[in-house]
Amino acid sequence: MVSSKIKEVRQSLHRWLAGFRTRQFRRLLVGRAVSILGDGLYSVAAMWLVYDLTGSTMYTGLAGALALVSVVC
Repeated sequence: MVSSKIKEVRQSLHRWLAGFRTRQFRRLLVGRAVSILGDGLYSVAAMWLVYDLTGSTMYTGLAGALALVSVVC
C-alpha cells in the first residue's frame, strides 16, 4: 500500500518536472525570473530617487501609489 503511494507520488512529480527537460522552457523560466527581479529593483530605485530628490515621505508614497495605478488599471 505504501509502495503504491510512493510510485504514485513519483509519477506525478515526474510529470510535473517534465517541462524542465526542454531547453526553451528553462530559458523562459530564467528570463521571467530575471524580469521579475528587475521590476522589483526598478520600483525600489524609483522610490529611493524620489526620496533623495524631495526628502519627503509624502511624495515618495504618492509616487508609489501612482506606480501602482498602472499595475491595477
